[in-house]
Amino acid sequence: MLEFKNPVLKPFIVLIFAFSFNDALSTPLFNGIPVTPVQIAVLYGIYYTLSWKVSFVNIEINDLKKSIGLYYLVLVTSTIYMSSSGLNLSFLTVGFNVLWFFRMLPFLSYGFLNQGDIDKFLRLFLKIIVFITVPSGLYELITHTHILSFSADLEKDIFYLQGFHSDKLEFASMLATGCFISLSNIFKDGEKVDDRFNKVAFFLCAFLILFSFSTTSILGMCAGIAVIMMYKSVKTLVYIPVLALLGFGVVYFIKDSNIYKQQTSAYELKYSLNVDKYEERNFRYMALEAAAEKIVEAPIFGYGVGQSGYLIQEHLKLNKVINSHNFFANELLDYGLIGFSMLFIFLWQLYRLLLKIPNSIVVQYASFDVIHKVTLALAAFMPFRFFLYYHRFDQTYYFIWASLIVICYGTLSTGWQEADQEII
Repeated sequence: MLEFKNPVLKPFIVLIFAFSFNDALSTPLFNGIPVTPVQIAVLYGIYYTLSWKVSFVNIEINDLKKSIGLYYLVLVTSTIYMSSSGLNLSFLTVGFNVLWFFRMLPFLSYGFLNQGDIDKFLRLFLKIIVFITVPSGLYELITHTHILSFSADLEKDIFYLQGFHSDKLEFASMLATGCFISLSNIFKDGEKVDDRFNKVAFFLCAFLILFSFSTTSILGMCAGIAVIMMYKSVKTLVYIPVLALLGFGVVYFIKDSNIYKQQTSAYELKYSLNVDKYEERNFRYMALEAAAEKIVEAPIFGYGVGQSGYLIQEHLKLNKVINSHNFFANELLDYGLIGFSMLFIFLWQLYRLLLKIPNSIVVQYASFDVIHKVTLALAAFMPFRFFLYYHRFDQTYYFIWASLIVICYGTLSTGWQEADQEII
């Protein structure tokens, strides 16, 4: 079931599988340092590929190792010399993800070696979402309880779906990916692939993501869907007004529901207790403005890993640690222009690789057409995570996306003309 022509897809699927329930099974060991399914998946991937040797590495893909490696070096240096709180978990979580990416990059650079690999990979990816992420969200929606407990009593009054994840954005990001895969399959050129299954999967993922109450994910999902609908065919544009009307109808229904009213009241309570004089609707702007003022004071090296939230708390005289809800602002606060530049270069290289994939290869193969649309949709989804949320680059989801871009570009490099070669 997990056998692929390019064998690196097996540990890749294992990583995605582990990420889908990572937070639910994280176990605090070794003085509170967690042992997680993702860490086990990373170690499995390294063990699985331990005896492999590969001679081919695309130069442009290899450049990714330099930028993300330098970024991690900045993080390590910041942790050792500038962090006032000792070992920061970013040091550990980014480390495992970078370790996986470094080891798998040469094998990912071979790309998908045939259409069967793509079909099987996407089918397994979607099934992980449908049979793990979706049921966890449905359970929370039906029971109106969280699977994972919260430490703060106040947070218990704020209900939103998050499934097996400790943060609603990671839960909603997996659902958005499910939307992109299923929708791309529905509009796949050529024969239909599990059409009814894909339609049900799309409906469930799109429905549940609304109840995550994550504006970031909802907007990102809409952007990704728009990319898929406008991709290659003007005919599909007719569906956009229909989806827009349906979307407005669902949003109206949600805003009129009791769950939405409870959510709004809970957030108002949260901000009135923790933010004092700042209102919820302008607080994120105030936090971002405070971040900008602190960035100017230490622009080169920043203040050290994990310090952004404390700096904004001190600057605005708040009752709790709250960050700017902007990925780039947090990076600049913690690591300064040096660390931010390395990460920005890495992201720029990823987008450049993705945009260099020409339609000449895409139009020849229906399966590659699907994975290309999914990767483009995720590229449209990611800026909303960067600009509207606070997560750092320690999330495994970012490395899953990066790996998808690498393997798509690798397919372009091999062109499938060497599909019968052995890569290990």
